[in-house]
Amino acid sequence: MKKKLIEVALPLDAINKACAREKSIRHSHTSTLHLWWARRPLAAARAVKSPNLAFAEVEVPLASTFMLSTKAGMEAYVEPVIEGSTYRFMVKVGKPKDTEAVKKGTKLSQGSFRCLMSNTPFRYSYIDDEANAWRMGVRLMAVVAEGDRGRAYLSPSQEVDDIAKLPQPTWKPDAPRVVCRADRQFYPLRRDQKTQKILSR
Repeated sequence: MKKKLIEVALPLDAINKACAREKSIRHSHTSTLHLWWARRPLAAARAVKSPNLAFAEVEVPLASTFMLSTKAGMEAYVEPVIEGSTYRFMVKVGKPKDTEAVKKGTKLSQGSFRCLMSNTPFRYSYIDDEANAWRMGVRLMAVVAEGDRGRAYLSPSQEVDDIAKLPQPTWKPDAPRVVCRADRQFYPLRRDQKTQKILSR
């Protein structure tokens, strides 16, 4: 009997190790605000290799916004910190100095983004080509924890970033892959009449 995708793709050993470590962290540490079997949802963005040849090996985020919370008095956002040929995200609390720039993220318009490293613009057609070639990635921007007074946003460490990246499964479903144009993810669907009707819309 073939295993399900979740049985081979979920890194249980890494999750258990991380949970055991977090439970042993000193009292009142920010990561103990909320106990969960794993961390609360992660704020992440799709990423593609930069179209700029100088940064061709760098996965740049497709972030429609860098804002994490826009609630009055509880504003939070991520600030990209460029370090040589790479970058990281740092969580900031409060209103940003340039609110409009933070709200836009790396998105320029409905069909285009900019390279975070070089500001080189690129259109959706480039993203589409990368997705069809299975070169889409993901970049962790923040960790969301939940406490008695609401959510807390933490800058992602390298350890958390590594855990968030699921290993490539050794088994894949036999069903044909159908592209979901909403976010370029691939879902196994049966090519029955109902599916064909949905895809033809």
